[in-house]
Amino acid sequence: MAESGAGPARYALPRDTLLVRGPDRKTWLDGLLTNLVTDVQPGRGGYGLLLTKQGKIVTDAFLVDNGRELFVGVPPATVTRSVNCSTATW
Repeated sequence: MAESGAGPARYALPRDTLLVRGPDRKTWLDGLLTNLVTDVQPGRGGYGLLLTKQGKIVTDAFLVDNGRELFVGVPPATVTRSVNCSTATW
């Protein structure tokens, strides 16, 4: 929903969130997203496309780094579809 008034409009996009943790989280995601994840710094975000191992586009994704974990926002049902196919296919 857009907010009116001074400042930029904000929209809430329907998104499911993947939480990625671990010391290799950025390098692991670098192989899955078109965004250079290793360049995303804590407190910052990014946008890219989620790809299969063959390089086919699955969906778009927003990425936010809080310094400990990465939040990957994808359209609803994308997570269920992809995870059911096994993360090995990503």
